[in-house]
Amino acid sequence: MPFKDPERRKEYDRERQKTEHYRSTVRKYKQTHPVIRTDELREREKIWKANRTDEQRAKQRKHAIEYRRTKWNLVLKHYGGKCECCGEIETMFLTVDHINGGGKEHRKKVGNLQVWLANQGFPDGFRLLCYNCNSGRSRNGGICPHMEKKQ
Repeated sequence: MPFKDPERRKEYDRERQKTEHYRSTVRKYKQTHPVIRTDELREREKIWKANRTDEQRAKQRKHAIEYRRTKWNLVLKHYGGKCECCGEIETMFLTVDHINGGGKEHRKKVGNLQVWLANQGFPDGFRLLCYNCNSGRSRNGGICPHMEKKQ
């Protein structure tokens, strides 16, 4: 790399952008590549979605399912792969719990929680619970019935 120092690279880029050659290249590019407005993009997407075949829809659905499954496996691995309360390891019973509550609102905001967690680098404030512990915790004022029995 010619510029190992980022400051020198920025200075080089600033000087290069002042040249007439650079400006003419940008002008030519803008003439041949018009900016597409957002409403045009939405209209193109509607047309594309309407013209897809059943095979294309099935392929896209299969890809989306596999993508979410991959993200779920990453979440399981990162957060321990078992219920923090009772130790359940069957992945079909596990769910992500917001430790401080507010999960419903957060899920509405971010969409698929597992994908969001993986893309955000597995932030703190979440844990794995089985559905029983998660449900019991919400019905019992934030305390899982398992923990209440242990105390």
